[in-house]
Amino acid sequence: MFIRSMTPGKKIEYRIENNILYLGDNDEIVIDIEERQKDVEVKIDIYLDDAGILKEGSGKHYVANIIIPPKRYIDVEAEGEDGSGNPITIITKEALSLDINTVTLQLWGIPEKKIEGGNL
Repeated sequence: MFIRSMTPGKKIEYRIENNILYLGDNDEIVIDIEERQKDVEVKIDIYLDDAGILKEGSGKHYVANIIIPPKRYIDVEAEGEDGSGNPITIITKEALSLDINTVTLQLWGIPEKKIEGGNL
């Protein structure tokens, strides 16, 4: 996973295990990166609400953005027959497993006043 610091200051805690991203000191947010990957780029915003709680979506104090690239596919060939019994090659697409090194985690500094009251 590529980690990018966007602003100075304390950042939320994070860890990654088996393509699952855990955010916050007590793993408040858990994101299965591979499950969230789609055929288009996926962006997930994590913010801190006024009560100091981590939330997914949009809000006032962004603390992280996860950018998941689109799925990649390979062509898989199989032999088959057409309606007349003639041999043909059938090509299907097969999704490759997620390469966690292609995922970006952008971390934003946590507002100082929010650190004291929140669960970070």
